Amino acid sequence: MQWVYEAFRLAIDKPSVPAPCSAATLATNTRTLGAFSNVLKDYRVAARVGKHHGDALPDTGAQKNLISPQLAEKAGLVPHKETQRMIQLPTGDQLLSPGTANVPFSFAGELESYVLECSILAGCSDDLVLSATLLHTTRTLAEFRQRIRERKTRFPTLKIFMSHIPAIERHAGQSDQNESLGFAALSSLMASDKDQELLIFRKFDELSARNLLYLQCELLVVEGDLERCDELVSKSGDTVLEQAAETWEIMVEQAKGGKPEAIAMMKLVDRPRTKMKEYHEALELQSRVAGLHRPERRALNVARNELHGGPMRPDDRWPNPVIGGKAKYYLDSEEDLISLRAPVETDPLSNILRAYWPGKEETSRDGLRRISRYEERSITIAVALINILVAIILLVGSITSLYYVASPAATLGMICAFTVLFAPSVGLMPNEKRAEIFAGSAAYAAVLVVFVSNGQLSGGGSSKQT
Repeated sequence: MQWVYEAFRLAIDKPSVPAPCSAATLATNTRTLGAFSNVLKDYRVAARVGKHHGDALPDTGAQKNLISPQLAEKAGLVPHKETQRMIQLPTGDQLLSPGTANVPFSFAGELESYVLECSILAGCSDDLVLSATLLHTTRTLAEFRQRIRERKTRFPTLKIFMSHIPAIERHAGQSDQNESLGFAALSSLMASDKDQELLIFRKFDELSARNLLYLQCELLVVEGDLERCDELVSKSGDTVLEQAAETWEIMVEQAKGGKPEAIAMMKLVDRPRTKMKEYHEALELQSRVAGLHRPERRALNVARNELHGGPMRPDDRWPNPVIGGKAKYYLDSEEDLISLRAPVETDPLSNILRAYWPGKEETSRDGLRRISRYEERSITIAVALINILVAIILLVGSITSLYYVASPAATLGMICAFTVLFAPSVGLMPNEKRAEIFAGSAAYAAVLVVFVSNGQLSGGGSSKQT
């Protein structure tokens, strides 16, 4: 059952299309409808509302038809008077509906038309939601199952490695009365990642630069005041004042004695101390923040999907943001994002394994995508084992092969071939620099040349002695 607000099954007592139906029939029909409520699949019904064509969501958990305000406005629908009401969601929240409207509806490719009583509700996962009663009355799930089609679009699995799997997996179509909302839900999601890969935040580069500029300007003013004070003292001809400028103890003594010039000098000397500390601390913190890494694309996709409740809709709106206000857009500024997680190995081999590594899968908040959780330690172990295996093959395999080769041309060709294979294998290792790759390849080739040049050990050597 696919809804925003996690599980959006409305508790409304009035059915959309009145139809006589026994309890036994409803029970049987509910089991049939369950086949179309798999949260891992996405079903739609091609429909027409007036002159507008589109897809409708067949929701087996909805007891009333729903229409979005945008589609209602396009179709020129006006809510009936005195039908405005509060609708209570399974989570306990209440949402205000401006009222109901009579919606001209028909299935795509069919001549028969219907007039649906739909509640206008903002935040629906789709512009039009068909209730279970309507699906039963129109025999959509019995004789006309061809109306319901599975979307061809396949959402990719969102990969994220985590060392802890939550005991409770949330799925669309299931509601939890104790489920956290808003910032509590978002912080809980971040905390569930023990590898801290979802700790993604804005660093506010522009705002930080402006703050540093303001602090710098304040210090420039203080610096200018000190320079003017020094100039006034040097031009004053006042011996006592010059002594105060030259000797700290005299300045303090004159200030305690109430001399205005000395008091002004003491205040001026004290001004930069607090600002200098604040400025230097801001510089140091900004330097640390600038050294933080950007989040990986894979982790960012997971965070965005959970924050927004799914991919952006065609009308450039997010389906179901977990938080509101400007905060729900904080992941949109990709160039200004940082991850608090320590950087992991970014070698090509590790990246390839992360993309295809199997893990514990669970459904995301939108009920469509899936999140795969696995431990980063398993990737590290796999990379180490692969490196060991490659080293054994290239070292032992090359020596063994050269031992049985007698032709100088074949020996030279094998040395070149093994060296060419060795260089990229070293490049796949973590944190290898270009100089290290070159040095390692040269050393490897030198070992093979030394082995071949020893005629007593190589196969070619025995032929030379005859």
